[in-house]
Amino acid sequence: PTAIPELVQRTYGSDPIGPESWRDAMNAAAEAWVNQQDRKQADAMSFRILDPGSSPCDLDNFTAVDDVKQDSDEEGDAGAAMIGDVEFNSATFYRYANVDVDRLLDTLGDANATVQAVTAFIDAFSTTVPNGKINTFAHNTLPDLVVVNLRDTQAVNLAGAFERPIAGDIVANATKALVEREQEIDASYGTTPVHTWVIRVGKDTEAADQLAARQPLRDVLTELGDAIASRLVQE
Repeated sequence: PTAIPELVQRTYGSDPIGPESWRDAMNAAAEAWVNQQDRKQADAMSFRILDPGSSPCDLDNFTAVDDVKQDSDEEGDAGAAMIGDVEFNSATFYRYANVDVDRLLDTLGDANATVQAVTAFIDAFSTTVPNGKINTFAHNTLPDLVVVNLRDTQAVNLAGAFERPIAGDIVANATKALVEREQEIDASYGTTPVHTWVIRVGKDTEAADQLAARQPLRDVLTELGDAIASRLVQE
């Protein structure tokens, strides 16, 4: 859309096509489209899944058999329809996303809807798993650790904690590296969160208690919603 005026000029020359108002309308439409895309991109951002360790890939060999042809006129062709292999690993993953609440409010235009959208996003991000090959690998695994930060400075991705692959006890050592990274970033750049919530499982994630006391996800969502609603009212 942003290239429409230029394309029209290249095709038809420098003389305006039709009334001058057409050009203004095209420029206005292109600007509106750009603004809409900027709002969509700024409301929420997600970081690709990262393996903090160094997990080698393994191979899953499979054979697809056409069972439908058994006991039929085509039974003689009921052998393997496909054979092959799929790479997989069993790694511990780091996931990150952020939501710009103020921009989301600009988009939705309603504080209550904004609170509901943010809490629904955190809930889904924490509990939803990719479903590719889920029948083969049954990877219905929930996170060992979820850290929710409410900031009034800027979004902070802690992926730098895993620049060097984590060795040994991956969950425990990755948790320690994550906590250390957040504390150092906040101390150096003044990005200390307004509030932090921690949802965690097991002893391996105990280091995250340095950020906040552990809580159930439902309690976190309730408190997060109340905190956002309070700040939106203040603004």
